[in-house]
Amino acid sequence: MVVSDSTVVLKPGNGLPHLVPVKSLHSLEEVGFQEGDLPIREINKEHVEHLAASNLENVPPLKLVSTSRGLGVIDGYHRREAANILKQEMIMVIEGTYASEEAVIEEAFRANLNHGLPASRENRGLYALWLYVHYPEMRQVEIAKRVGISQSAVSQAIKRYEQARAGEDEGENEVTQEAYNKAMLSYADRFTKSLVKFYENEVAFFGSLDGERSERKRAKGIADSITSPTHTHVNAMRSIARSMYEAANLVQARLKS
Repeated sequence: MVVSDSTVVLKPGNGLPHLVPVKSLHSLEEVGFQEGDLPIREINKEHVEHLAASNLENVPPLKLVSTSRGLGVIDGYHRREAANILKQEMIMVIEGTYASEEAVIEEAFRANLNHGLPASRENRGLYALWLYVHYPEMRQVEIAKRVGISQSAVSQAIKRYEQARAGEDEGENEVTQEAYNKAMLSYADRFTKSLVKFYENEVAFFGSLDGERSERKRAKGIADSITSPTHTHVNAMRSIARSMYEAANLVQARLKS
């Protein structure tokens, strides 16, 4: 059994085609993937009807991940919908083995590129941003190769992302504002949950850590954890600190209302 860094418990699959009940299939979000919605395209009704008309003949098995919360669909949402239209009770699937939650999400992104309906510019841009955020050491040329867009398009997507983080807006680009907002909400959710867990663990071990002395000690610990510091670390931490201070005021105001 493989346990990811998140709350999703991943189980190994045998990698062989087999039948499972259609009603046992869930979205990645439903089985606990915090970013499960990012790589999934909206259901295309015409494509579902086309698949149903073919009686799902000569279609590949759905690609799944097995978790403690059930079977999550990585690839095959349109085939699942067609099976429901046809009132099929069983459907052919393959359950893979994945090392982490990120590996599952990337597999879902790649599945959208390799077959089925053509991936939209927004889907490709969102995949590029996801790689940029999760693999900061990855060069733009490698991101472009994986996503199937030009390096200049990747550069524009990243620029748009960074500008949006800074509160700027220079009009339409490879990644729309809607795609950025969707990604940012997911990252913010993960960040705040990790932050609260970090604080709760401190309190559990050391008691209250809200005093000035304790906060200096915490700051030193965070700084010491960065083995190869750069100006990016400094800028990121200062920017996030300002945002967190403002967010704390907003949350406090909500608690009082």
